[in-house]
Amino acid sequence: MEIDARGSEKSLSFCYLKIDNIFCVSRLTREGSGNFLMLAYRELRRLEHEVVSEVLIQEWKQDNRGTMGAEYQDTLLTIEDRIIVEVSQFYGVELQPYAASIAKLGLWLIDHLMNMEASNKFGQYFVRLPLHAGANIYVDNALKVDWKDIVPVTKLSYILGNPPFIGHNAKSVDNQKELKSVAPKWKGISNLDYVSGWFIKASKMMEYNPLIETAFVSTNSIAQGTQAINLFSELFNKGFNINFAHQTFEWDNNGAKVHVIITGFSKIKKKQRKLYKYSSLKAEAQLVEVSNINEYLLPMKSVKLTAMYKQISGKPDMIYGSNMSTGTALMFKEKEYQEFIRKIPWTKEYMRPLIGAKELTNNFKRYVLYLKDAKPSLINSTNEVLERLNKVKSDRKNSKDILANQMVDTPTLLYSDRVLDGDFLVIPIVTSGNREYVPIIFEKYPTIATNKTFQLPNADKYIFGILESRMHMCWMKVTVGRLKSDYSYSNTLVYNTFVFPETNKTQEETVANLVDNVLTIREKYFKIGEKIKDLYSKLMPPDLRKAHNKLDREVEKLYRKQPFNSDEDRFEYLLKLYRREIEKF
Repeated sequence: MEIDARGSEKSLSFCYLKIDNIFCVSRLTREGSGNFLMLAYRELRRLEHEVVSEVLIQEWKQDNRGTMGAEYQDTLLTIEDRIIVEVSQFYGVELQPYAASIAKLGLWLIDHLMNMEASNKFGQYFVRLPLHAGANIYVDNALKVDWKDIVPVTKLSYILGNPPFIGHNAKSVDNQKELKSVAPKWKGISNLDYVSGWFIKASKMMEYNPLIETAFVSTNSIAQGTQAINLFSELFNKGFNINFAHQTFEWDNNGAKVHVIITGFSKIKKKQRKLYKYSSLKAEAQLVEVSNINEYLLPMKSVKLTAMYKQISGKPDMIYGSNMSTGTALMFKEKEYQEFIRKIPWTKEYMRPLIGAKELTNNFKRYVLYLKDAKPSLINSTNEVLERLNKVKSDRKNSKDILANQMVDTPTLLYSDRVLDGDFLVIPIVTSGNREYVPIIFEKYPTIATNKTFQLPNADKYIFGILESRMHMCWMKVTVGRLKSDYSYSNTLVYNTFVFPETNKTQEETVANLVDNVLTIREKYFKIGEKIKDLYSKLMPPDLRKAHNKLDREVEKLYRKQPFNSDEDRFEYLLKLYRREIEKF
């Protein structure tokens, strides 16, 4: 670790004093047993050693001005009263008593190792005897206990930690109750990751003492989609600022590979903020100094996007596909389908191709027996069909879903029927984060899209071209939520807020022609057995990439004549359009 203030005695003294006032609040994990606190203490001590060394050099230079041939040595000056950081400045909360004991012991051991490092560095034996007070590790629930009862808030300088990585969909009932108890009136609290509780608890501490600064390693999903809006936009409204951040990177959390961010925030508004970017999940961080960091951890003003229930440019409504919940007994794979219609020929008329996200990306077929308009006489005269309908009834009766319970007596109806006639676009809701483009396809009657996809009725090739363009992908990648590293598309937050360019018929026809080229190349690969997931993987086929590049350039010219320099440039331009259009609503 480098000390930036070399040569400046005033700056070094200030840094030295700040070290004396650091406290850590971390919810220790069973797997880590205080690892985070131990590493934080080790690095803080090493930083202190560097500062002490520089301060001693400055003092020695002052005392030996004009002395010919004098050379500084670390061993010349005493350090007994110089090293002031100790484990009693560290605070933590643990659910399990044994983990708290291990953490206390671990910090004592790290303290001993750091004393040995100090002895070696300064050439003087340094030891703390008798043993000082240990770390303040409390056995409690970090979201239930009042942190002010644990840490003296007026003396607190820093809060840091790595709270539990539990996504909002993975929260247990108890997790959900604990999170809500932290801030019952916080907007969207139920849809936030568990780690958000630590951000909110820390913000309350900083309300009492605005000089406190906080940094957490956390799940990256809190800086994506609606969570970014519900957590950080609300913090911004309360006067907090993100002063440094690491964008998403891969972290080894005791053997588990997790995608995380690091966020440093406080009431202090710094002119220059540090943003660490990563070209890939495993790449080295690249530091960029910026004037602002927003809720998506981008170097720009806060977006404060809000979900919309109509498309901002007046395009067709995007809706979920039909929900097949409790209807699996009426679903068939290709081989099962062939056998069933051979055995019961009349069912072929009611068999409908089924497409969800997996079917779309893997190019395989499934079918559903869609009996909404089937003749009762046919159904009642066929035991095999009745058996499957009875299975649907049983599944709905035993379901914990209230709506499913209410539909026990209507097994021929889908759980939610959003079946479309005519042509429509199908967009997978969840798709790999490795893809540059979300694979969108055209479908038509009689295909039924499942609720693992969105469907866009009355969509033409022009709309397809805009949605499959880099401009739309840039908007999507920032505003979308994620499942781990995968994109989780949203009709209300991504599609409805995306501003289409103003065009004439000729321009739309040009886009449609370029879309034809993309679709023709796809079809060529489908005929030789390739799948969508293969075409839109890390390495796209050259001809398909070239076709997408042409489409991208044409779409971008519809927005402005001047080329875009980067994806951030594209997003900022779209954001300006969004802010202009949202004022009309």
